[in-house]
Amino acid sequence: MKVIKFQITNEEPVLVTSFQGDPNSDVSYDYIPGSTIRGFLISRYLRAHPELTEDILVDKTVRSLFFETETRFLNAYLSTGDKKHLRSLPAPLTWRHEKGYEDYILDKSYSSINEDEDTENERSQDTKKLVRIGQKFCQIVRPSSEHPKVILYRPQRRINIHNRRSRKRGRATKEEGQVYRYESLEAGQSFEAIILCNQGADATVLEQLLKRSQTARIGGSRTAGYGKVTISDTICTDADNWTEVGKPFQSRIRKNVAITLLSDAIICNDYGQYVVEAPIQAIANAMGVEQISQTPKIYMGSTFVGGFNRKWGLPLPQVQAVAAGSVFIFPDLDITPEQARQLEWQGIGERRNEGFGRVAVNWLPEMSEFRVEKPTQTLREKPLEKLSSTSETLAQKMASRLLRQKLDLALEKKLTEWPLSGEITNSQLSRLMLVANQALVEKQPDLINQFFANLRSNAKTKFESPKLGSQPLQKRCQTWLEKPKDTLWIDQRLTITIAGTTADVTQALGQEYALRLIIAIARKGIKQAAKQEG
Repeated sequence: MKVIKFQITNEEPVLVTSFQGDPNSDVSYDYIPGSTIRGFLISRYLRAHPELTEDILVDKTVRSLFFETETRFLNAYLSTGDKKHLRSLPAPLTWRHEKGYEDYILDKSYSSINEDEDTENERSQDTKKLVRIGQKFCQIVRPSSEHPKVILYRPQRRINIHNRRSRKRGRATKEEGQVYRYESLEAGQSFEAIILCNQGADATVLEQLLKRSQTARIGGSRTAGYGKVTISDTICTDADNWTEVGKPFQSRIRKNVAITLLSDAIICNDYGQYVVEAPIQAIANAMGVEQISQTPKIYMGSTFVGGFNRKWGLPLPQVQAVAAGSVFIFPDLDITPEQARQLEWQGIGERRNEGFGRVAVNWLPEMSEFRVEKPTQTLREKPLEKLSSTSETLAQKMASRLLRQKLDLALEKKLTEWPLSGEITNSQLSRLMLVANQALVEKQPDLINQFFANLRSNAKTKFESPKLGSQPLQKRCQTWLEKPKDTLWIDQRLTITIAGTTADVTQALGQEYALRLIIAIARKGIKQAAKQEG
């Protein structure tokens, strides 16, 4: 038994269409399906063997390589950049996090979370709102420690708008001018692909096909600038100590057996119909036992899968499947390391040669809480070409305008969060607003400090009584002007970068917006006093 690993790096956006979006849009999978990898290897094999007839299934070698479960082409998931374990895996459907607090994850299967927590939270405001995590892929860091950590990943996407053009006129017309959208996997990302071979001879042939050329085209719309990828780091090894989750089987045997789907699973019942139900009998068959008597705890999702037959130019039938990330926990199930190895190696269900039905035995530790770490950079950064002086000036203006838009939104938000409280007359607010306007026009923020310093004792006391939040108005204004970047209302990380040119919050820009905020607060105070008098 052999395992072939290789990297697929997108040189162009890749479009492998899933069943998402509306009829006028194509949305790609978050990964590269095993059927897509199998398809481009079939193309390479046919170019290398022109003597084959049109009916390639007559050839025994072709059937063994591509159409039987002796060889399984696993889905290519997002690469993590970790040399020890390069491949991310689908996140379990049992993971939740408190809304607004994404640094911790609660595992629904090992905690006291109610099965219907989403519904209950809508009825009770006192209960913490728990929602599903947004990222679909993860990597477990230090799973055997007391405080395991999780890194969550989300593939980068690109959205392009296209117009259908008339073949005769070469442009869109009323009859042929539909607008449609492609949402593809962004260029520059790397995906880790795996091929499992029961026969060493098959592995040798596939390895040679992969190394035949580093460039390949996969997915749809190849003539429209999609689908160019690079194949690299091809390694063929023995499968003796290999596991898909990177943990030996001996360390994963425990009393409660948790089966996690690492890909969608297509399950048939006894009547040959595709069903979405716990694959208890399929798991038993893969382990080599007659049946499993225990009823598992089920945390399952469903999805639709299909495909496209490029030879016939027709889509494959759509069928329901059990979604990747589904978890089935069997209490008190006796399973040996050899049975776990057989189950993970073979998989379950239909179309296993296309990457469906991958499972992991006791992949996650029996922990109710995980801490989330930030992922490393998964998108390859391309070197930027040097801009001309005109383009650089234009890019700088664009970045500065976008930065000011962000600051305008922050100013508006903080204006509503800090109401002016305490007694102060409209004439005093008008004086403050006039001085702030003068400081803004003349670009002399020190005029505000001079204004407060020259106040008489009686007037100075009146400016100390009104408050913004927990601080007096005078002190708050002076703090904003002295350290505008350190105040709470301006995010220190606020930076806009366009084409290599950067715009961030300078001291002068921060003081300008501090003056604008002082003017807005004074004007708002005057309006509130007028409403109360009216």
